[in-house]
Amino acid sequence: MKLKTSGPYFLKYGNVLTKNDKKKLSLIRKSSFSVNTDNIKILYSYDRDVYLTCTEGIAFLYITDNPMKEPDMFVVHNIIRIKKGSFFNFISATNHATIDFYYKRKTHVNTVTIEKEIALSRNMVEFTVSEVFCSFYNVKEPGYHFEGEKHPHLEFTYVDNGHLVTHIDGTRYDLNKYDVIIYKPDSFHTQSNLSDNAVSYLSIMFDVTGLMPEELYNKVFHINREQLTFINEFIRNSENDLINRNRMMVTILNTLIVSLIGEPFSSGIGKPINPANQFFENELLGSIIEYINENVYSYLSIDDICSNFSISRSSLQKLFKNNLMTSPKKYINNLKLSKSKLLIKENKYTISEISAMMGYNSIHYFSRAFTNKYEISPSSYAKSVYKNR
Repeated sequence: MKLKTSGPYFLKYGNVLTKNDKKKLSLIRKSSFSVNTDNIKILYSYDRDVYLTCTEGIAFLYITDNPMKEPDMFVVHNIIRIKKGSFFNFISATNHATIDFYYKRKTHVNTVTIEKEIALSRNMVEFTVSEVFCSFYNVKEPGYHFEGEKHPHLEFTYVDNGHLVTHIDGTRYDLNKYDVIIYKPDSFHTQSNLSDNAVSYLSIMFDVTGLMPEELYNKVFHINREQLTFINEFIRNSENDLINRNRMMVTILNTLIVSLIGEPFSSGIGKPINPANQFFENELLGSIIEYINENVYSYLSIDDICSNFSISRSSLQKLFKNNLMTSPKKYINNLKLSKSKLLIKENKYTISEISAMMGYNSIHYFSRAFTNKYEISPSSYAKSVYKNR
């Protein structure tokens, strides 16, 4: 089972750094190294806390508090602290991975040779996402039907809201909210909205090097909260103009797809294990995020959330700050603006209609918020998108 370093089970070995903690890393030593092995015979242990993150590719962290015990496996996510005295090493899930490693002066390492070699079955990860060609956010009204197509690329579809029916080579698949499907290259597929409500979904066209496991193709996956975070991060990166945007999108999509292997039926929006307090926080936060996503197309206030979940404003603020490094209001605003930008790209709605769909009381307020975030007005952005088509 692949666990997340951002999950509560990792707390016995360390933790994900907060925003303030990350600033302190500039004051200590840093080194980078590549990981390109699929087996390990040695575990490393340091006499001081060390910090690390995976900056390229995907790395699995094998870690234990006793070298005589079988290590736990985690997908490295965010910048993490590893407690002194822990025993660990890495295996690359992709062709190679790069680890940034932070440590204090006079930190000493001890190596331990383990009796049983740890090996990763490469039939799990014989592929790497090599390119993201394009991504589209679609909103389709009741009665919509796409006659179908087939193409040589892979296509990833995630349903954000509503119900999508797709036929792949004549077989019907039903996708509901938080469901994902990956279309196999050259498979003929149609898409329809047979419900009474609109359906919104994200489509990503991409390619890989190597071979993806057959278990990933033409199968409906129900994503968990961690995977939902990856999708939101993908959308956020697709909207910015940073130089490393494409690399980030490739890395995020790669991590997301690898997380689906062997876990086709994730239940709900994540159910972490003890400790109890972290369990409660993750359950509550997951429910709140789900509630926000369900109501993103309407006016949503902090008071609404507090009332619905019987939580005080201060507790809500703390919950978001501790887990998402942002405020609930900023999270909601960023989500609304992200979806607004995608809708503008679709060129199917006017700016006024999008403003109303996102629950803004005034188009002027929407325009000001959009401009402040993206440094371009909605109308100017729409013109630039149309011009580049």
